[in-house]
Amino acid sequence: MTTTQISGNAIEARQSAMTWGTGLALIVALAIGALSGLVVLPVFSGIFAQTLVGEEAKGYWFLSRASGVTAYVLFWASMMMGLLMSTKTTRLWSNGPTFMAMHEFTSILGLLFAGFHALILLGDAFIKTDIVQILTPFLMSFGKEGAQSIWVGLGQLGFYAFALILLSFYVRQRISYGVWRWLHFGTFVAYMWVTVHGMLAGSDSQTTFMLSVYAFTNASILFLTLYRILLMKASV
Repeated sequence: MTTTQISGNAIEARQSAMTWGTGLALIVALAIGALSGLVVLPVFSGIFAQTLVGEEAKGYWFLSRASGVTAYVLFWASMMMGLLMSTKTTRLWSNGPTFMAMHEFTSILGLLFAGFHALILLGDAFIKTDIVQILTPFLMSFGKEGAQSIWVGLGQLGFYAFALILLSFYVRQRISYGVWRWLHFGTFVAYMWVTVHGMLAGSDSQTTFMLSVYAFTNASILFLTLYRILLMKASV
């Protein structure tokens, strides 16, 4: 079997693994989560409401920051799974389709949390943004002399890049291998953008916890990337 055939088989194996059954299970899980929220939220509604009203309300910002960190960790997990599959390390403990489904699911979940991270800021009385600024990179201006617009813009670009890469799973049969491959190389650029966004636009990025998160996630991505490069050179 030639190298081209091997690469082709590997790409075919990494197409969308999300079946109708998996999609239905995701919808049911979201419905259960929503219903649970309807039961639990009223208990804390009084306290929660106080953080969402008035000029000094910080609840929107806290929700945005929490969902942003969650989205970042999910994007990291998706990248780690992609790198592990590319090095065939996943064969040690899981079959390909299962790990591919996990890789795809974390990407989708990451985009959902990232979307919430941005849209919840529409209620923030301090930032006072609108939907156009939320959707358009580098238009949102806040902080000292609008300096944050650059770092926020990188996060917006990263979101769109991850969305485009995820879409490529579903149109794999309609695009060439070269296009598909370059799109996935773009994952590293998208991850760099969201990392810079998180570190420089996040209000708690200098805390010990967040610095530890960024150090661990970036070190692990770098390690697997270098390992992947070494494997490629060894196979030449």
